[in-house]
Amino acid sequence: MRGAMAQPAHPIAQEPVYSLPNHAMTDHPADAPMSASGAVAEGSSDDAPFIIWTFRRTGGTSLKTILFWLSTRESWQDEAFNRDRELGEITKKYEETRDLGQLSHDINEVVLQKKNLKHCVETVPYEVTSQLLRQAHANGYRHIVLLRRNEEHRQISLALALITKAWGPAQAEQTYSMIIRGERRLEPINLGWMQKQIDRDAIALGRLIRLFASKDIPYKMVFFEDLYTGTFAARVEHLKAIISWLGLARAQDVTDEAYRDVLMARSQNTSSILHFVPNLEEIRDLIRRQTE
Repeated sequence: MRGAMAQPAHPIAQEPVYSLPNHAMTDHPADAPMSASGAVAEGSSDDAPFIIWTFRRTGGTSLKTILFWLSTRESWQDEAFNRDRELGEITKKYEETRDLGQLSHDINEVVLQKKNLKHCVETVPYEVTSQLLRQAHANGYRHIVLLRRNEEHRQISLALALITKAWGPAQAEQTYSMIIRGERRLEPINLGWMQKQIDRDAIALGRLIRLFASKDIPYKMVFFEDLYTGTFAARVEHLKAIISWLGLARAQDVTDEAYRDVLMARSQNTSSILHFVPNLEEIRDLIRRQTE
Protein backbone atom coordinates (compact mmCIF):
# COMPACT_ATOMS: atom_id res chain seq x y z
CA MET A 1 0.00 0.00 0.00
CA ARG A 2 1.48 3.33 -1.04
CA GLY A 3 1.55 5.73 1.88
CA ALA A 4 1.16 9.45 2.20
CA MET A 5 2.65 11.54 -0.58
CA ALA A 6 5.96 13.28 -0.06
CA GLN A 7 5.63 17.05 -0.19
CA PRO A 8 6.63 18.58 -3.54
CA ALA A 9 9.89 20.47 -3.79
CA HIS A 10 8.21 23.87 -3.93
CA PRO A 11 4.96 25.28 -2.49
CA ILE A 12 1.69 24.38 -4.16
CA ALA A 13 -0.64 27.22 -5.04
CA GLN A 14 -4.13 26.10 -4.08
CA GLU A 15 -6.57 26.91 -6.87
CA PRO A 16 -10.04 25.70 -7.96
CA VAL A 17 -10.44 23.02 -10.63
CA TYR A 18 -13.09 22.50 -13.27
CA SER A 19 -15.53 19.65 -13.77
CA LEU A 20 -15.04 16.96 -16.37
CA PRO A 21 -17.45 17.41 -19.27
CA ASN A 22 -18.32 14.25 -21.19
CA HIS A 23 -18.01 15.87 -24.62
CA ALA A 24 -14.22 15.80 -24.32
CA MET A 25 -14.18 12.06 -23.72
CA THR A 26 -15.72 10.63 -26.89
CA ASP A 27 -12.58 9.28 -28.51
CA HIS A 28 -9.57 7.37 -27.25
CA PRO A 29 -6.15 6.37 -28.56
CA ALA A 30 -6.63 3.32 -30.74
CA ASP A 31 -4.12 1.21 -28.84
CA ALA A 32 -5.55 1.86 -25.36
CA PRO A 33 -7.63 -0.96 -23.86
CA MET A 34 -10.92 0.58 -22.71
CA SER A 35 -13.63 -0.49 -20.31
CA ALA A 36 -17.28 -0.14 -21.22
CA SER A 37 -17.40 3.16 -19.35
CA GLY A 38 -14.69 4.65 -21.56
CA ALA A 39 -11.92 4.53 -18.96
CA VAL A 40 -8.66 2.75 -19.63
CA ALA A 41 -9.06 -0.88 -18.66
CA GLU A 42 -7.15 -2.24 -15.70
CA GLY A 43 -4.31 -4.54 -16.59
CA SER A 44 -2.58 -2.28 -19.13
CA SER A 45 1.14 -3.06 -19.03
CA ASP A 46 2.66 0.43 -18.90
CA ASP A 47 1.04 3.78 -18.28
CA ALA A 48 0.69 5.90 -21.39
CA PRO A 49 2.62 9.18 -21.14
CA PHE A 50 0.47 12.27 -20.74
CA ILE A 51 0.53 16.05 -20.90
CA ILE A 52 -1.36 18.50 -18.70
CA TRP A 53 -2.22 21.47 -20.93
CA THR A 54 -2.96 24.49 -18.78
CA PHE A 55 -2.42 28.15 -17.89
CA ARG A 56 -0.65 29.77 -14.97
CA ARG A 57 -2.62 30.05 -11.70
CA THR A 58 -4.85 27.11 -12.52
CA GLY A 59 -3.71 24.54 -9.97
CA GLY A 60 -1.47 22.67 -12.39
CA THR A 61 1.37 22.18 -9.94
CA SER A 62 -0.93 20.49 -7.44
CA LEU A 63 -2.47 18.20 -10.04
CA LYS A 64 0.82 17.19 -11.60
CA THR A 65 2.24 16.44 -8.15
CA ILE A 66 -0.33 13.69 -7.72
CA LEU A 67 -0.46 12.40 -11.28
CA PHE A 68 3.31 12.30 -11.81
CA TRP A 69 3.68 10.50 -8.47
CA LEU A 70 1.23 7.83 -9.60
CA SER A 71 2.65 7.43 -13.11
CA THR A 72 5.26 4.84 -14.00
CA ARG A 73 6.75 7.34 -16.45
CA GLU A 74 9.49 9.88 -15.82
CA SER A 75 8.62 13.54 -16.24
CA TRP A 76 10.16 16.70 -17.63
CA GLN A 77 10.68 19.83 -15.55
CA ASP A 78 7.52 21.88 -15.03
CA GLU A 79 6.72 23.95 -18.12
CA ALA A 80 9.88 22.57 -19.65
CA PHE A 81 9.56 24.55 -22.92
CA ASN A 82 9.66 27.90 -21.10
CA ARG A 83 12.75 29.79 -22.15
CA ASP A 84 14.51 29.38 -18.79
CA ARG A 85 13.63 25.69 -18.33
CA GLU A 86 14.92 22.27 -19.28
CA LEU A 87 13.75 22.37 -22.91
CA GLY A 88 13.85 26.13 -23.28
CA GLU A 89 16.65 26.05 -25.85
CA ILE A 90 14.21 24.48 -28.32
CA THR A 91 11.84 27.41 -27.88
CA LYS A 92 14.59 30.01 -28.08
CA LYS A 93 16.10 28.43 -31.19
CA TYR A 94 12.74 28.49 -32.94
CA GLU A 95 12.14 32.13 -32.00
CA GLU A 96 15.53 33.02 -33.49
CA THR A 97 15.31 30.96 -36.70
CA ARG A 98 11.56 30.40 -37.29
CA ASP A 99 12.63 27.05 -38.73
CA LEU A 100 9.50 24.92 -38.39
CA GLY A 101 11.24 21.83 -39.73
CA GLN A 102 13.95 22.04 -37.08
CA LEU A 103 11.33 22.66 -34.39
CA SER A 104 9.42 19.57 -35.53
CA HIS A 105 12.61 17.50 -35.36
CA ASP A 106 13.55 18.81 -31.91
CA ILE A 107 10.12 18.18 -30.41
CA ASN A 108 9.98 14.73 -31.97
CA GLU A 109 13.19 13.90 -30.11
CA VAL A 110 11.48 15.02 -26.90
CA VAL A 111 8.22 13.10 -27.26
CA LEU A 112 10.03 9.91 -28.28
CA GLN A 113 11.27 9.77 -24.69
CA LYS A 114 7.63 9.49 -23.58
CA LYS A 115 8.01 11.50 -20.39
CA ASN A 116 5.08 13.26 -18.74
CA LEU A 117 4.84 17.04 -18.96
CA LYS A 118 2.88 20.01 -17.62
CA HIS A 119 2.70 22.64 -20.34
CA CYS A 120 1.44 26.23 -19.99
CA VAL A 121 0.23 27.16 -23.45
CA GLU A 122 0.34 30.95 -23.01
CA THR A 123 4.06 31.15 -22.20
CA VAL A 124 5.51 29.84 -25.50
CA PRO A 125 4.86 30.45 -29.23
CA TYR A 126 1.84 28.65 -30.66
CA GLU A 127 4.06 26.68 -33.01
CA VAL A 128 5.74 25.00 -30.04
CA THR A 129 2.38 24.00 -28.57
CA SER A 130 1.09 22.86 -31.96
CA GLN A 131 4.08 20.66 -32.74
CA LEU A 132 4.05 19.25 -29.22
CA LEU A 133 0.38 18.25 -29.39
CA ARG A 134 0.59 16.77 -32.89
CA GLN A 135 3.67 14.70 -32.15
CA ALA A 136 2.59 13.69 -28.67
CA HIS A 137 -0.68 12.38 -30.10
CA ALA A 138 1.21 10.43 -32.76
CA ASN A 139 3.28 8.82 -30.00
CA GLY A 140 0.40 7.65 -27.84
CA TYR A 141 0.19 10.43 -25.27
CA ARG A 142 -3.01 11.15 -23.39
CA HIS A 143 -4.14 14.67 -22.65
CA ILE A 144 -5.63 16.62 -19.76
CA VAL A 145 -6.79 20.22 -20.31
CA LEU A 146 -6.82 22.02 -16.95
CA LEU A 147 -8.70 25.33 -16.78
CA ARG A 148 -10.25 27.61 -14.21
CA ARG A 149 -13.92 28.54 -14.47
CA ASN A 150 -13.49 31.90 -12.77
CA GLU A 151 -11.24 33.83 -15.14
CA GLU A 152 -11.49 36.97 -13.03
CA HIS A 153 -9.91 35.20 -10.07
CA ARG A 154 -7.22 33.61 -12.23
CA GLN A 155 -6.17 36.82 -13.97
CA ILE A 156 -6.00 38.83 -10.74
CA SER A 157 -4.10 36.01 -9.03
CA LEU A 158 -1.61 35.98 -11.92
CA ALA A 159 -1.18 39.75 -11.88
CA LEU A 160 -0.53 39.80 -8.14
CA ALA A 161 1.88 36.87 -8.35
CA LEU A 162 3.87 38.72 -11.00
CA ILE A 163 3.85 41.94 -8.97
CA THR A 164 4.68 40.42 -5.57
CA LYS A 165 6.82 37.49 -6.84
CA ALA A 166 4.83 35.27 -4.45
CA TRP A 167 3.88 32.09 -6.33
CA GLY A 168 2.89 29.87 -3.41
CA PRO A 169 1.62 29.96 0.18
CA ALA A 170 5.06 30.03 1.81
CA GLN A 171 6.21 33.02 -0.24
CA ALA A 172 2.84 34.75 0.09
CA GLU A 173 2.74 34.49 3.87
CA GLN A 174 5.66 36.86 4.36
CA THR A 175 4.92 39.16 1.42
CA TYR A 176 1.21 39.50 2.15
CA SER A 177 1.92 40.21 5.83
CA MET A 178 4.10 43.14 4.79
CA ILE A 179 1.32 44.49 2.57
CA ILE A 180 -1.31 44.11 5.29
CA ARG A 181 0.93 45.85 7.86
CA GLY A 182 1.51 48.74 5.47
CA GLU A 183 5.20 47.98 5.02
CA ARG A 184 4.76 47.39 1.30
CA ARG A 185 2.48 49.28 -1.06
CA LEU A 186 0.82 47.71 -4.07
CA GLU A 187 0.84 49.75 -7.27
CA PRO A 188 -2.21 49.79 -9.56
CA ILE A 189 -2.42 46.91 -12.02
CA ASN A 190 -1.76 48.22 -15.52
CA LEU A 191 -5.03 48.15 -17.46
CA GLY A 192 -3.29 47.94 -20.83
CA TRP A 193 -1.22 44.98 -19.67
CA MET A 194 -4.32 43.23 -18.35
CA GLN A 195 -6.17 43.71 -21.65
CA LYS A 196 -3.26 42.22 -23.58
CA GLN A 197 -3.01 39.33 -21.11
CA ILE A 198 -6.71 38.52 -21.45
CA ASP A 199 -6.43 38.60 -25.25
CA ARG A 200 -3.28 36.45 -25.34
CA ASP A 201 -4.78 33.82 -23.07
CA ALA A 202 -8.06 33.71 -24.99
CA ILE A 203 -6.23 33.27 -28.28
CA ALA A 204 -3.97 30.58 -26.82
CA LEU A 205 -6.94 28.62 -25.45
CA GLY A 206 -8.93 28.96 -28.66
CA ARG A 207 -6.03 27.72 -30.75
CA LEU A 208 -5.44 24.78 -28.42
CA ILE A 209 -9.06 23.59 -28.42
CA ARG A 210 -9.32 24.14 -32.18
CA LEU A 211 -6.25 21.97 -32.69
CA PHE A 212 -7.66 19.20 -30.53
CA ALA A 213 -10.89 19.36 -32.55
CA SER A 214 -9.35 19.61 -36.01
CA LYS A 215 -7.03 16.65 -35.39
CA ASP A 216 -9.75 14.68 -33.58
CA ILE A 217 -7.49 14.24 -30.55
CA PRO A 218 -9.26 13.01 -27.39
CA TYR A 219 -8.74 14.91 -24.16
CA LYS A 220 -10.27 15.30 -20.72
CA MET A 221 -11.17 18.77 -19.55
CA VAL A 222 -10.68 19.44 -15.85
CA PHE A 223 -11.49 22.50 -13.76
CA PHE A 224 -9.66 23.98 -10.79
CA GLU A 225 -12.88 24.52 -8.84
CA ASP A 226 -13.76 20.82 -8.85
CA LEU A 227 -10.41 19.67 -7.50
CA TYR A 228 -9.68 22.37 -4.93
CA THR A 229 -13.07 23.40 -3.53
CA GLY A 230 -15.82 21.42 -1.83
CA THR A 231 -15.50 18.42 0.44
CA PHE A 232 -12.50 16.14 0.40
CA ALA A 233 -14.68 13.27 -0.85
CA ALA A 234 -15.93 15.36 -3.78
CA ARG A 235 -12.40 16.41 -4.71
CA VAL A 236 -11.19 12.82 -4.62
CA GLU A 237 -14.07 11.74 -6.84
CA HIS A 238 -13.01 14.23 -9.53
CA LEU A 239 -9.38 13.21 -9.13
CA LYS A 240 -10.22 9.53 -9.55
CA ALA A 241 -12.04 10.30 -12.80
CA ILE A 242 -8.80 11.82 -14.12
CA ILE A 243 -6.73 8.89 -12.89
CA SER A 244 -9.11 6.47 -14.59
CA TRP A 245 -8.92 8.42 -17.85
CA LEU A 246 -5.14 8.25 -17.77
CA GLY A 247 -5.09 4.58 -16.76
CA LEU A 248 -2.66 5.02 -13.86
CA ALA A 249 -2.51 1.49 -12.49
CA ARG A 250 -0.55 2.41 -9.35
CA ALA A 251 -3.62 4.19 -8.03
CA GLN A 252 -5.18 0.82 -7.24
CA ASP A 253 -2.77 0.54 -4.29
CA VAL A 254 -3.33 4.06 -2.96
CA THR A 255 -5.79 5.10 -0.26
CA ASP A 256 -7.77 8.32 -0.57
CA GLU A 257 -5.89 9.75 2.41
CA ALA A 258 -2.69 9.80 0.35
CA TYR A 259 -4.18 12.67 -1.66
CA ARG A 260 -5.34 14.78 1.27
CA ASP A 261 -2.27 16.98 1.76
CA VAL A 262 -2.30 18.15 -1.85
CA LEU A 263 -6.04 18.42 -2.48
CA MET A 264 -6.69 20.15 0.84
CA ALA A 265 -3.55 22.30 0.93
CA ARG A 266 -4.05 25.78 2.32
CA SER A 267 -4.63 28.44 -0.30
CA GLN A 268 -2.34 31.34 -1.03
CA ASN A 269 -5.17 33.59 0.27
CA THR A 270 -4.82 36.24 -2.41
CA SER A 271 -8.18 37.62 -1.28
CA SER A 272 -6.51 38.98 1.87
CA ILE A 273 -4.67 41.68 -0.12
CA LEU A 274 -7.23 42.45 -2.82
CA HIS A 275 -8.49 45.60 -1.12
CA PHE A 276 -4.92 46.96 -1.21
CA VAL A 277 -5.00 47.04 -5.04
CA PRO A 278 -5.78 50.72 -5.82
CA ASN A 279 -7.69 50.04 -9.05
CA LEU A 280 -9.24 46.68 -8.16
CA GLU A 281 -12.76 47.55 -9.34
CA GLU A 282 -11.47 48.84 -12.68
CA ILE A 283 -9.56 45.59 -13.19
CA ARG A 284 -12.55 43.48 -12.22
CA ASP A 285 -14.79 45.40 -14.60
CA LEU A 286 -12.32 44.99 -17.46
CA ILE A 287 -11.99 41.24 -16.95
CA ARG A 288 -15.74 40.72 -16.62
CA ARG A 289 -16.48 42.69 -19.78
CA GLN A 290 -13.94 40.62 -21.71
CA THR A 291 -14.66 37.15 -20.34
CA GLU A 292 -18.31 36.90 -19.22
